[in-house]
Amino acid sequence: TKRREWPMAEAVDVMLWALSFGQWELARAAWRRTHWPLDTALLAAALCKRLAWELPLEAEGINAVGTAFEDDAIGLLSQMPAETVSGWRKDTNLLLRRNAEMGGCILEFCRDNSFK
Repeated sequence: TKRREWPMAEAVDVMLWALSFGQWELARAAWRRTHWPLDTALLAAALCKRLAWELPLEAEGINAVGTAFEDDAIGLLSQMPAETVSGWRKDTNLLLRRNAEMGGCILEFCRDNSFK
């Protein structure tokens, strides 16, 4: 009989497991090893928002973790060179451009006001 081989867990799998079980430091460490840090930071932030909604007694701490992942996503976007994001760089600049009325960029405004 053929032995079935299972692939090793990817960093994103570990990150999602860690978030689901409240292992924030492990989640952050696993996130740093993901292949797509921007995508996984946004995924982690969204999962944290859902977890905070489901666990209101722990919401403050969970929201802090989610905000940290959102900040990481904003930081990654602001550091991307034009050749990396080519076609949507203009849109990215719009999202990151500081706006005095909003007190920051559009992404920060949405994060701070719990917009999705």
